[in-house]
Amino acid sequence: IKTPNIPITPLASTKRNVGVLPPSRSVSLRFPLMVNGDAPPNPYTLALKLTYEDDWGVSYVETYEVGLIVKSIIEVTLTNIELTPLTVKPGENLTLSADVLVTGTESARFVWVGVIEDEVFSGPSVYIGRVDPDVPSPFELAVKVKEGVKEGVYKLKVNITFYDEYNEVHQKTVKVPVKVVLPPTTKETAV
Repeated sequence: IKTPNIPITPLASTKRNVGVLPPSRSVSLRFPLMVNGDAPPNPYTLALKLTYEDDWGVSYVETYEVGLIVKSIIEVTLTNIELTPLTVKPGENLTLSADVLVTGTESARFVWVGVIEDEVFSGPSVYIGRVDPDVPSPFELAVKVKEGVKEGVYKLKVNITFYDEYNEVHQKTVKVPVKVVLPPTTKETAV
């Protein structure tokens, strides 16, 4: 394997001897490679050179191109999560404020953040757009607690959807604990 002018480094010898290979037989070879940390995400072409001899001792050399795709590292999460109010009653709304944070080597593109509706919560989605690494992007969501929910702590599921540099979609769910309380009951007294 030859890797001229591309950010890929072989981690072991790239020469292999498979010995005599009978007709209609195959052999699998592995070549450990390392992608340099500063490599831009791109498809790369490696040259694979095959040298062999036939039964009469005539040497042949064939070169093949092998494609390799280098992808970026994109980790998306929510930080600085705040709920207003801290406790909520059934039928009321709360506001989720947070930052979308990307860590890794590339930006997350076409980022959407939204509430996953369930038996407790409903809410909208909001379009964030492009989020660059290490640059928090703030957002707010108005979340409704449905009527009839019992008192307790529930997990509000927030979905983050984004695209990478190859336009592959990725999703991540973040769970945020929300305390639901019942309104105090009033007793009527006879006069």
